[in-house]
Amino acid sequence: MDLTTLVYDRKTEEPLKGVTVQLFDPQRQIAIKTNHEGNDFKFPIDRRKNYTLVVGKPGYHPDTIQVIPNREGVPDFNNIIQKVYLLKKDITDFVPLYLYFDNDQPDPDMVTTTTKKTYDDTYPPFYDRKATFIDEYTKVLPQNDRFLSEQLIEAFFEREVREGYQSLVIFSDELLSYLKKGATVEVTITGFASPRAGKKYNLALGSRRISSLLNHFYEHSNGDLVPYIKSGHLKIVELSRGDLEVPEEVRKQLESEHESIFSPLASRQRRVEIIGVTVGGDR
Repeated sequence: MDLTTLVYDRKTEEPLKGVTVQLFDPQRQIAIKTNHEGNDFKFPIDRRKNYTLVVGKPGYHPDTIQVIPNREGVPDFNNIIQKVYLLKKDITDFVPLYLYFDNDQPDPDMVTTTTKKTYDDTYPPFYDRKATFIDEYTKVLPQNDRFLSEQLIEAFFEREVREGYQSLVIFSDELLSYLKKGATVEVTITGFASPRAGKKYNLALGSRRISSLLNHFYEHSNGDLVPYIKSGHLKIVELSRGDLEVPEEVRKQLESEHESIFSPLASRQRRVEIIGVTVGGDR
């Protein structure tokens, strides 16, 4: 039988394009699809199994749906139709917003705390290395472990790296909209690094990553945010944490390039976070 998923905006009930749907059975993720042309997704399923749908779109709250084909009241048809309604985010709902980097980026081997690059510069080449990360991480694994690991990295790049960047663009547009209406906004940003270098270097690297995000705000929409930054209507608070919050599991795997560079767990340490957004009224 098939499971057809249809996704809509909760408020307008309009069909939503650009949605990503993940399908899980009780053991693992079995599919991930993004539809940029429509709002429909079709998956072959087994009537005897239960499933979980995770549905998301940048700028919207994600939703998780349990699908139980054999439950009482479900007609014995060959197709189940599941409608999903996603709620659009308010500007404060984007927090926390995670943005990821390739290893030692931007400006590798530098000890400076700022960069001329924007996050928009660093994102595309990192996302383009998805296949490399999959190959490097899975090539040392037993054959029967590779599929799940490939799916984990695929999901990381699609649901976290790509959607993180798309959410940043939407957040920046919303930020500008609030400021144009006379609001004051304070944004708090932290920067992190994986522990492959010393603490001092990693603090500088975390600061460079914050700097790249600041540069994004300065250049977004042809610099439309700059007057608000200069006037104080938009205040950005920065804090580099370096590798201070890295899980012990990552530290134990530093000798393994396979784990310390290419694993999803290590990759999640190389990030900046927008951890706070506070909105005030007219000044």
